[in-house]
Amino acid sequence: MQTIQELQSKIKSTRDLHSVVKTMKALAAVSIRQYERAVDALKGYNRTVQLSLHALWLTHPEIERALAREKEGQAAAVVFGSEQGMVGQFNDKAVSFAREQLSPFLEKDQLRFMLGVGTRVFPAIRSRFSLDAESMSLPGSVDAITDVVYRVLRVVEGWRTEGAGRIEVFYHRPVAGAAYRPQWLTLLPLDSAQFRLLREKPWPTKKIPLLTSSPQTIFSSVLGQFFFAALYRACAASLAAENASRLSAMQSAEKKIEEHLGELNSRLHRQRQSSITAELLDIVSGVEALSDGE
Repeated sequence: MQTIQELQSKIKSTRDLHSVVKTMKALAAVSIRQYERAVDALKGYNRTVQLSLHALWLTHPEIERALAREKEGQAAAVVFGSEQGMVGQFNDKAVSFAREQLSPFLEKDQLRFMLGVGTRVFPAIRSRFSLDAESMSLPGSVDAITDVVYRVLRVVEGWRTEGAGRIEVFYHRPVAGAAYRPQWLTLLPLDSAQFRLLREKPWPTKKIPLLTSSPQTIFSSVLGQFFFAALYRACAASLAAENASRLSAMQSAEKKIEEHLGELNSRLHRQRQSSITAELLDIVSGVEALSDGE
């Protein structure tokens, strides 16, 4: 049986751990909102890119034929995971979802390139995919997302140069509460039907912008911005979902710690009661012994 001092020491350690978990829970909750705001802030940027594509489609419809001539080639995938631990099954779920969606390409041996963004997701990728995947660290703040996205874009451009015509991106996005859901988007090939809708929409002003450069140059530039917006959104959403997963884990840990703390306090109370009872019995026995001696 543990002594009162040992129980008191355990209670102190458990309370310290409870304080740490509460702090991490609060930080995760703040981070979720921070990254969600980053996703919301991208809407204006994304609208500008859409308008640029809209103007290009209206003035140079031959771009659509160029899209139709694109060939898929080999497949490649980007999987966003976590940089830190205490996120439950976050990384395993991301990789499992990616493998499920990529199974047609795996069966045909068409998956050639893979990038894991987040050092914690890389071991899961390596254990479930038989190709040499690349790894990249995730940012620790909203301000660092842009740099990471540009690094991912450089990798993607390298894949395209080496013949990758289909590029899939897998990530989690937060949903209600401390939950998240796996998502994926296709960077390449471009959905010509989606862009055809742009041409059918009326231009929001009376005059269509005049393009002074060649349509190919403008298209290449706008396409790069389109990729940037898509990857930025995926990265920020994944970071928000990572913190949602951590918040859920911390909530579960907090509940278990509180239950354990309650159990320790009960044991301490019983131990004190037993100690007091033993002391009283010793006193009574001593008094009775003295009385018998007299």
